[in-house]
Amino acid sequence: MPAVTAPSMPTVSVPTIGGGFYTPSSPTIKNNASAKTTKTAPASQGNATTTTPSSAQATASRIAAAQSATAAGLTASDLTSLDSLGLLSSGVLGGGNLTSLAAKNASLSGSTDSLLLQQILAQLTELKEQVAKQNAPAPDAQTTAAQTVSAVTEHYTQETKSGHKILRFVANGYDILATCRDIYFSTQETDGSFLLTGDRKYLSSGANRSETFHLLFRATGSTEGITNYAVTPAVTQDYTNEYSFLYQLAERKNLTAQQTGNFISLRVNEPNWKLDLLLSLDD
Repeated sequence: MPAVTAPSMPTVSVPTIGGGFYTPSSPTIKNNASAKTTKTAPASQGNATTTTPSSAQATASRIAAAQSATAAGLTASDLTSLDSLGLLSSGVLGGGNLTSLAAKNASLSGSTDSLLLQQILAQLTELKEQVAKQNAPAPDAQTTAAQTVSAVTEHYTQETKSGHKILRFVANGYDILATCRDIYFSTQETDGSFLLTGDRKYLSSGANRSETFHLLFRATGSTEGITNYAVTPAVTQDYTNEYSFLYQLAERKNLTAQQTGNFISLRVNEPNWKLDLLLSLDD
């Protein structure tokens, strides 16, 4: 019988925000895309020749690099420090449009807001590392480069310099806001999108623990004076704690929020899991 060769599918690559990704060592990270993005193609057997990675493998590697950058420990305190240096005054994307960028990513590769969030955090982590290297002390000094960035401003606040703040953050009746140490709101992009990051300190099994949450609010349009957002969560922890409400929040998909006036409300009303997050954005 004559042999039939199937046509090959066209390949595409995921567009990045800015330059390459920084890939440091990684503490625990949890987000709603991790289960899909950590898989790699199995190595071929019985053939020792070197082959060029496929487009799918390259995409998976890029996603993994973005997640590793997030896991470097980018905190609200770090972002506040960078902002105080004037490095974030134009927003996390330099005043870009997250809605159009997300649409472009999706049309090219089927990527999700989770990947978009990882790319943003990777770029911010890279910026943090660049600043740390520029301000690094002499090799014999005791302070590390990472500590240099965090030490730019020492603060404990739940309200940013712009006046944006979290009014309520409750999960299953537990007041998460009471355990938040630092809160950072990014400058809103041209379409109204923004990033909310918070550092939390809490007690678990008699030990002091820490975690940082990131919530990407991507504006998706307005209806009758109400602005809608697609909300994408991610969390980094000093150790894996599946009982943490922030860990559980990061597992949720298809989260949405609504803005009326200066107030943004995000609610989850599942049979066994509730969330009530209320934000105030000053003009």
